[in-house]
Amino acid sequence: MDRVNATVRTRFSYAAFFGAFLLGLGSRLEYQIIGYLPFTEIGMLIAMPFLLPRLTSTSVRQRTRLVIPLAFFWLVNLFISDIYRETDWSLAARGAARIVIFLIAIPFFVYFLRKDVYEKLVGFYAGATISAVLSGFVFKSGARAGRAIVFGTDDLTWETHWGPVLLLGLALSTLLLYRRSHLLAYGVCATCGIIQLVNGSRSIAGMLLLGPLLTLVLNVTGIQGGSKRLVTGSRALQLLLVAAVGLMSAYAVVTAYSWSAESGMLGERAYTKYMSQSRNRFGLIFGGRGDVVAAGMAIADSPLIGQGSWPKDRNGYLARACELTETKLPQDFYRSAFPIIPSHSHVMQAWMEGGIMGGVFWLYVLVIIAIGLASQAQDREKLLLWACVVATSLVWNILFSPISARVDESLLVAFFLTQMLPWPGSSVSTVK
Repeated sequence: MDRVNATVRTRFSYAAFFGAFLLGLGSRLEYQIIGYLPFTEIGMLIAMPFLLPRLTSTSVRQRTRLVIPLAFFWLVNLFISDIYRETDWSLAARGAARIVIFLIAIPFFVYFLRKDVYEKLVGFYAGATISAVLSGFVFKSGARAGRAIVFGTDDLTWETHWGPVLLLGLALSTLLLYRRSHLLAYGVCATCGIIQLVNGSRSIAGMLLLGPLLTLVLNVTGIQGGSKRLVTGSRALQLLLVAAVGLMSAYAVVTAYSWSAESGMLGERAYTKYMSQSRNRFGLIFGGRGDVVAAGMAIADSPLIGQGSWPKDRNGYLARACELTETKLPQDFYRSAFPIIPSHSHVMQAWMEGGIMGGVFWLYVLVIIAIGLASQAQDREKLLLWACVVATSLVWNILFSPISARVDESLLVAFFLTQMLPWPGSSVSTVK
């Protein structure tokens, strides 16, 4: 009987892997409907009527906590903003669809991750890595179409294509290697981080260097359940410690980058870019991010009601932001087919377009990630390094990247909600 049960579990694990692989495979291949939607999102929309009873069950609603209500209020705030700004209906539909995807995908992955989590994560990232490679040649993304409109080219570069492909492959590698050798997994992360840095992908490099460092500190302090628990006390104390560790780790990575770039070790391009941004009045992080500053100006002009979905930059926010940050305005930006107000930040984009509730939603996600890292993870010996790498990646995207990869991010939010946070009515973080 035990042998039969083991066989059943093995077969089910392979089935879970294959199902997750298909979800990952469709996550980067996009088809234009209203906007560009990945095949995985299209599949979720089609399956929604059949899955609705499960995705709205009491257990799923409890485990999503405030994420779904806040996303709903964000959607309402966006509707009000679009009506107030008289946004074209097709643009309003695209803006609303973005939030609807989160409203569907997050409960879906909360339900999906109820068991066989490791196998499903491995399957998803195996499929997503292949999908990312293929997206450069077939079923191209809306982001590439947008770059072609604004910049006149959608060439595959390291920063726009191959760097993210390597990041997905590295996420898969951490899942496979960390359970066997922590040092080997750390070494692969560091190596890939250096490769990203040399090729100009500084943000991805920072994620790959910061993730292992954060993992090491969480293990040493015992916050993630090491053999010797050096840090005890309340959840608030542990949360503060995780925040402090994250900031100190980020400072260490930035310091290392500054030293290597200034010394010329990373090449002439990195040296020129570093010197330009480090001398900027906004500093190294914000010096080259006029998009974020432009969104901040738009939010300051209308903090409660947003500018509407995909708003045109009629007030010259980007021009003023480039002047403040001493950066170059993209050539012919205001002559392009659709010069929208840029943001390059989840939280700023959601707030600028949809109003204050968009900002509240993403700030709450940041809280979920922080609490998750301060909690003891289920299957930490398999998942902790991966969790830290993707956590730093998601935090960076929330702060400094436009909203994209909704399927991946819904998966990550669901993971932190179900695997690393105490469940309602439970004193432990494990899920049965």
